[in-house]
Amino acid sequence: TAAIGYATGIVAGGPLIVAAALLGVILVISGPSMIIAWIKLRQRTLGPILDANGWAINSRVKISVPFGTRLTARARIPSGAHRTLKDPYEPPATARRVILLLGLTLILAAAAIRVHATHFNAGRYFWQPAPIAAPAP
Repeated sequence: TAAIGYATGIVAGGPLIVAAALLGVILVISGPSMIIAWIKLRQRTLGPILDANGWAINSRVKISVPFGTRLTARARIPSGAHRTLKDPYEPPATARRVILLLGLTLILAAAAIRVHATHFNAGRYFWQPAPIAAPAP
């Protein structure tokens, strides 16, 4: 009963109150984990990264500011090189499946549009029996 009373009060407050309540719920749920993540990121150690890569380092490996800058530098394409979006390691079956799925989706969309257009023009779907004409008086 209390939860329904709170929900009714929030909805009656208007859209701004509803948005503020949703934001509050999100902050209550994910706020503590965001704070813990922020604290861990501020420590600036390589330990978690090395652990994730399978290296067992038990000491604190501090990241200095120049080393951190070097790790987060944006890579540049060498002059004369060009980008390609084709994945050379993609299995050929995956590309065929994607093309097949897109084609099937287009065919189903065209069929749905056709059924809708037929219903709009005839007033009934093709699987429904035609209406029986009333005898003339």
